[in-house]
Amino acid sequence: MLWLNQKKLKITKKEKKHHLCSLLNYYPDGYGIYPNPATSSTQINFTKAAKKLRIYTATGILISEYELTESDRQKTLDIENFAKGIYLVELLYRDNNTQVEKLAVMD
Repeated sequence: MLWLNQKKLKITKKEKKHHLCSLLNYYPDGYGIYPNPATSSTQINFTKAAKKLRIYTATGILISEYELTESDRQKTLDIENFAKGIYLVELLYRDNNTQVEKLAVMD
């Protein structure tokens, strides 16, 4: 067991191969990406109601956009076909605030 921000996290054998920095991205301010870095899929978790999720390349090119319902609190992304590199994940909340986190995609 690992405690992070007063939340108990259970680490599976599959997740043990990821760096500790991945865990620090889990719900830092109500928004988390796990695993990060990732190879085939990653999960975006958020605690506030959001309306859109956008994925950008490091150079700012929009490559994916997802509409979210008011009850959505997570989105699993298939990133198996993404090229290795850094991506920006933007979450647009229903109150029109945005939050951006980095996602590292590895081979």
